This record gives sequence, structure tokens and C-alpha cells, in this order.
Amino acid sequence: MTKKITIKIKRSHLFVGAAIATALSLGVLVLVFFMSFYARIYPGVWVGDVYVGGQRTDEAKEKLSRTFLMPEKISLLIGDTQKEIGTSIFSARYDFDRTTSKAYLFGREGGLKDDIANALQALTKGHRLDAEVYVDEVALERELGLLLIGAFEQPIEPSVSVVNGQILIERGKEGYRVDQLKIARDVVLALKTQDTKPIVVQKELVNPVLHDAEMTTLLTQAQILLGKKVSLVFENDKFTLGSTALVPLLSTTGPLKIEVLSDSLNEIIASVEREAKNPVFNFEAERVVEFSPAKDGIEVNRQALETQVVNAVNALLTENINEVETLIPVKTFSPTLRTEDVNNLGIKELIGRGTSAYKGSIPARVHNIALAASRVNGALVAPGETMSFNKVVGDISALSGYKQSYVIQGDQTVLGDGGGVCQVSTTLFRAALDAGLPIIERNPHSYRVGYYEQGSPVGIDATIYSPSVDLKIKNDTPGHILVQTIADTKNMTLAFEIYGTKDSRVVTISKPTLTNVTPPPEDLYVDDPNLPLGKIEQVEHKAWGGRASFNYTVVRDNDTIYQKTFVSNYKAWGAKFLRGVGPTN
Repeated sequence: MTKKITIKIKRSHLFVGAAIATALSLGVLVLVFFMSFYARIYPGVWVGDVYVGGQRTDEAKEKLSRTFLMPEKISLLIGDTQKEIGTSIFSARYDFDRTTSKAYLFGREGGLKDDIANALQALTKGHRLDAEVYVDEVALERELGLLLIGAFEQPIEPSVSVVNGQILIERGKEGYRVDQLKIARDVVLALKTQDTKPIVVQKELVNPVLHDAEMTTLLTQAQILLGKKVSLVFENDKFTLGSTALVPLLSTTGPLKIEVLSDSLNEIIASVEREAKNPVFNFEAERVVEFSPAKDGIEVNRQALETQVVNAVNALLTENINEVETLIPVKTFSPTLRTEDVNNLGIKELIGRGTSAYKGSIPARVHNIALAASRVNGALVAPGETMSFNKVVGDISALSGYKQSYVIQGDQTVLGDGGGVCQVSTTLFRAALDAGLPIIERNPHSYRVGYYEQGSPVGIDATIYSPSVDLKIKNDTPGHILVQTIADTKNMTLAFEIYGTKDSRVVTISKPTLTNVTPPPEDLYVDDPNLPLGKIEQVEHKAWGGRASFNYTVVRDNDTIYQKTFVSNYKAWGAKFLRGVGPTN
């Protein structure tokens, strides 16, 4: 007898099975769909009015190139006037490679879920793309600017400026403004969509005219800034923005207009920024013939700089001060080599710097300064040795290249070989003071010389007269010291930089005091038969006399290692004139 077996299957199990089967079927369908269009654009994709679905990219590109033809001109409706702009002027062209690539990637560049949804959307509802267009944006904006000139009455923005010390305020003027960037975008969109209708240029009425109260506010702020300045400092350079530059920043409708200073800040940044430089050191015959210290690369933080300028101007407006000095914010980049990597003499870093100016010098004096300074350049002083200025410079005469210029000789100023060399010794004296070096010998001038007080207080000068009057400086540092010259004959400035090894010494130089001040004597006129009758020629300039002094102290690790008071007794000097008594012819 056969036994009947009955298997009961729950209804829920049937539903699960059906769902699994359905999912598998859908999965197979999706897979078949994607495989079918593996190298083709998905169905339902259009570029403008051109259907590219189901095509390979090369087929779509060929089809688009037949349909999308670049128009020769685009029309703009400016008010009641229609103007045209040639598409060749801004190099317009269709980019079919990018267009077909974008069409192919639709439904392929997201996650699986998004890709399936996008492909189904294209299949069921269609998906339309714009053609990709290349244009020279700069040329397009320039051409639009030319087209718009004179099309509308332009508004004039209010402004304030300083001209010849006078504050000038432009109240502003009402006018129309157009969004030129939007017009450029509309031009590109018209090309993408093949829209041939004229592009309507929209204008907006703008009224920036200042009210009387705003004029008063602007005038008051400008008056506050008159004569004030912001100084931007980096290393040994100072860049000054005076009231002529600062007043135009003022605004009554918002923050300071820092963009007004764009060109000035660009120039400052260009002067400060530099590439990192490796050192150069060439030594021949006990003298350094070529030297350049390692220099960090510098990059200015422009945003921070602009913020500092704005803060400085606001301080000038609100505080009772005439100048704000601020450091230029920079980022530094180290070179691959340090200065000490290219020499074993202990020349590692800058330890002292001295400067002077000699504006107003005659050409012969400028020549002599440059010549003597060049002979100091590269001077090397070993530890414990004393540098003699006269020995380093050598012979000072016409035979060694010097020209005749004015020198102090006894109680008068006369023409002599090498006039101006004392500018060099004075500058080196200042560099040695800054470096904290012992000054073994220094002599002041007989009377105050204006050149040595250009940008410097009285009494920090050093005269020489070879061979008896010298400037001597001792090197008491751990390594050699090297003197480098920076001579700028165009701007008539001179600087000496002393390189060596720092040893924690701290230099203090007191502010010079001037006592026992005596006025210059009466002007002296001397008859000169070599000058025509009535001609007057000044050969000496008056100078006040007095006693100048300053204290020089060098401290290392809380111990005073050198201390000296430098005293200069200057004679009162009278003006001297030659009075012509000779024949007039």
C-alpha cells in the first residue's frame, strides 16, 4: 500500500520567493540594459534639439557638428538700439568633445542608485543638455565694454582726494548701471541653446549722490587724515602711504575702500617678495671677492596686509596720532643652504648695519663715495684683529681714481682729492656701532656737515685723513667679520652690512645731546679779482657750533663688555663768499 506524503508550504514563503524572483529578474533586466549601452549614450538624451541617445560619442559628435553651426554675430538690444558683436572676436566655438562626453557620462558618474535613476529618467522622460561652448572671456568682456560705451548715462561714484594739499570731494551723479558679467553669461547661453533672439540688456538706475550730511562727514574725516601716514615696514625698508593715498579710501556707505590702494600695494608686495636664495662665498688673496648671504624666500599675506592698512587708517581717524607703523605680514621659505654651510670662517649672519644719505652732493663727491665704498666691500677681519679704514681703502689721490671735491682742511673747505670719503667712514662707524664692536679710534669733523645729519641725529660721524686720522674697529666676536657695501648712487644712499657670528651681545646707543650751542659768525666776503665785477660765489656754508655726545654700551650675558661716550666738539662755521672785482669781460 503506497503512503501519500503531503507537503505544506506557507503562503508567506511563496511571497518571499516571488519577491526574490522579481528582484532577480529586474536585476537581470538592469544589467542587460547597461550592458547593451556599454559604449553608447543612454536612450532619451538630447543636446538641445538634437537626439543623441543610443549613439556612440563619435557618432553623436559627427551629428552635432552638422547641426550646431556657430553664428557669425550675436545681437544685443540696448535700449531702442540693436547692436551686434561678431563671435570671431571672442573666438567662440562649439566644443563637441566635451559635449558628447557630458552626454555619455549622464547616468554613469554617480553612485549606482543615482545612475539607475538618471538612466530611467532619460529613458522615460528624456534629458536635455546644452552644448558646450568655448569663448575667450577676456575678449568678450572687452568687446561688450566697447559696445556699451555711451549707451547709457553712467553713474559717477562719490570720491574724495587730496590735490596740492587741498581736499576735493566729488558728490557723485545719478546714472544707469548694467551687469556686464550677466550679459556675457547670456551671450554664452544663447550660443549653447542656439537662441537667435536679441539679448535684451537690462539697466538699473543708480543714485550714489551724497547728501549734505554725508559730504560733511567725508570732509571731516579727510581733514583728520591730512598730514598723517601709514608706514609699512619690512626688514630695512619702509613704505609710506601718506594722506594723498589714504584719503581716497574714505566712504560714507560702508567700510574703507581698500581696493583703491590696489596698485600701491601691488608695488610694495613686488618690492618685498623674493625667491629663497642660497649663499655665495668666494675667497681669494685674503679677501672675499664675492659674497651673498643665504636669504629666505618671502611671500606677503595680502589679505592680512589689507586688514592691517584698514586698521591703521581707522586708528588715525579715531586716535590722536599722526603715524601708524606696522610690519608687513609675510611667510618665509628657507633656502637649501645656510650661509655657514659655504664657509668655515664663522660668517653666518648679519650682525650690524649702518646707513647714511648724501643728497645734494656734487658728481665728483658721489664718484669718490662709490669708489671708496667699493674698496671696503669684501673686507675680512679675523677674530681679535683691528680693522684700519685707511689701510683697507688704500691711497686716496687722483692716481688711485679719486676726483677733486670739497674737503675740510684746517679752518676752511677746499677742493682736494677724495672729497666725500668721510661719508664712507661715517657709514662704517655706524655699522660697527650697530654690531656692538669696540671702536679703537674715531675722530669727529671740525664742524657740522649737513650730509651726516640726513636721516641721522647730530654727532654720529667719523672723519679720516690718511695717514694720521683714522677709523679703527676691533673684531672681538667668535669668528671672522665680513663687510659688505650697498651703494645706491641714484638715490644717494650708502649702507654697510657686517656679517659674522652673533654672541648674544646687546647694544644700547643713547640719543645724542647737543650743548654749548654757538651761532655761526658773520658772513665773510673776500674780494676775488678772478671773478667778474659784481659776481658773488659762495664757497663756505654756515653751521652752528656745539658739543654733541652719546653713550655707547655693549652688554653680553648681563656683563658690560664695552662702554664709551663719544664726544664731538664742532666749531661754529661762517658762510664765506667770493666777491668779484675783476673785469666784466
